[in-house]
Amino acid sequence: SREIARHSVVTGKYKRSSRPEHAPPERSAYLQITSQGLLREAEYAGESVAAVAEIILSDKAVDGMRPVRALLSLSKKYGKERLQSACQRALDFDTPAYRSVKLILQGKLDLPADSVHQAVETPDFSFSRPGSYYSLNYLN
Repeated sequence: SREIARHSVVTGKYKRSSRPEHAPPERSAYLQITSQGLLREAEYAGESVAAVAEIILSDKAVDGMRPVRALLSLSKKYGKERLQSACQRALDFDTPAYRSVKLILQGKLDLPADSVHQAVETPDFSFSRPGSYYSLNYLN
């Protein structure tokens, strides 16, 4: 076996070491964005988006860069306004995670109730019984 690269030892929990020159050239711009850069993008998308992104990045057990990138990419499909309201809903229900925001957007739970459910007029059937039919007085 041949040694390919040597990295210095990283001290501290959840720290990592990487070299940009080892990344493919087409991905260098993607990899050069830091967590602070992602937070700036999230702030541009909205206050609630920034709050969710900050919570995701503060979780030390998981590298939050990928979920925050995915969170920000939801604005391409759904728009900034819907992403902002979905993040606010996730914060209101104390579920600030990428998966939660995505499910809110897919289920259209971020939209006002009027725009999702249109009132449907039910036809009045001639063979249906009136409500008085089911009263106890009518049965005797």
